[in-house]
Amino acid sequence: MAQLVHNFDEVYDRRGSDCKKYNPGKFPAEVLPMWIADTDFRCPAPAIEAAKKRLEHEAFGYPYELPEFNSSVKHWQKVRHGWDIEEKWVENAWGVIPAFTYIVREFANPGDQILCHTPLYSPLRESVRDNGRELVSLSMINTDNHYTIDFDAFEKALQSKKARMYILCNPHNPTGRVFTEEELRKIGDLCKKYKVLVFSDEIHGDIIYEGYKHIPFASLSPEYADFTITGINPGKTFNVAGIRTGAVIISNPEIMKRFIIARQASKGLGRTVVGQQVFIACYQECEYYVDQLVPYLQANMEYAYNFIKDRLPEIKMSKPEGMYLLWMDCRSLGLSQADLMKLFAEVGKIGLNSGTEFGPEGTGYARLNIAVPRATLEEGMHRVETAIKSTRK
Repeated sequence: MAQLVHNFDEVYDRRGSDCKKYNPGKFPAEVLPMWIADTDFRCPAPAIEAAKKRLEHEAFGYPYELPEFNSSVKHWQKVRHGWDIEEKWVENAWGVIPAFTYIVREFANPGDQILCHTPLYSPLRESVRDNGRELVSLSMINTDNHYTIDFDAFEKALQSKKARMYILCNPHNPTGRVFTEEELRKIGDLCKKYKVLVFSDEIHGDIIYEGYKHIPFASLSPEYADFTITGINPGKTFNVAGIRTGAVIISNPEIMKRFIIARQASKGLGRTVVGQQVFIACYQECEYYVDQLVPYLQANMEYAYNFIKDRLPEIKMSKPEGMYLLWMDCRSLGLSQADLMKLFAEVGKIGLNSGTEFGPEGTGYARLNIAVPRATLEEGMHRVETAIKSTRK
């Protein structure tokens, strides 16, 4: 069969659908939304065909659990990341954040501490606080917008008798770091030493740029895997976040048993009719899509980085090592966070994520999504330029 080719340059109108990115209540129609982490690319053809085929049945009762769900995850982890897992290690979840919420409730009691490195994706932090557990935020070391972990501060925090869990986000959202094997092994050794469970959010693990490699944390050793729950979801890679279908990978039978109990206690049961089919198609049939997507995103990233470097000296940033999100340091403008976001939305007519959504370390920052056709990206960067130029005297 001929290799499928996806047209990532295609610009098609997503307005008028129910997609959150283009919600008219978020930004006025004249504002170009480049904020939330979904892409403006059509889903891969096999995923669309899987959904259509299921819809043709014309009855949408409760679905049973297809074994292909587990085998597709096993296949994907092997071919994309070199990780040999067993099918019984895979369990369904409605998404990485719902899975994490079950885990917070099961593995930490109210008042227990859950550690993370910030800035960090807000729903992970909110899930801890919303469920009455104590979030311990450890600021990453920011050296010219290249972020690293302060391992001395990390170990000190792990020494607390209340420390129960650590949130690993790799690739790291929003900084774009792809942690090295050395960094991951330091994390693993410390969490093993202090008997702390690791929740590894690897939802962006398929989007890795040249010169870097995504290493599933639990793949590094059976010892690390024994205290790790890995969260995955095809949503970011294939633009299928709306199917609300993800999975966890857990090799420790006791942890798996407790996860299933916690999911049941939260009534997070059942799979969606279309979601299960799309999930399987993505991981079983759509490797071609990622092979074409990542170089396209890398070219977009290089374009945006060079645009900023050459034309917008007020903005500082490092090249992301993974994901499709730019973490832009706008502190030199000297604006409040509210005024910074107002500048982009009202003057530049571009909608971005505010850096403070990711913690206080994001003050003066904005996050921009480059997973769009090149023509859209070029328009977006010119809108950023319009906003920045308006501040020049």
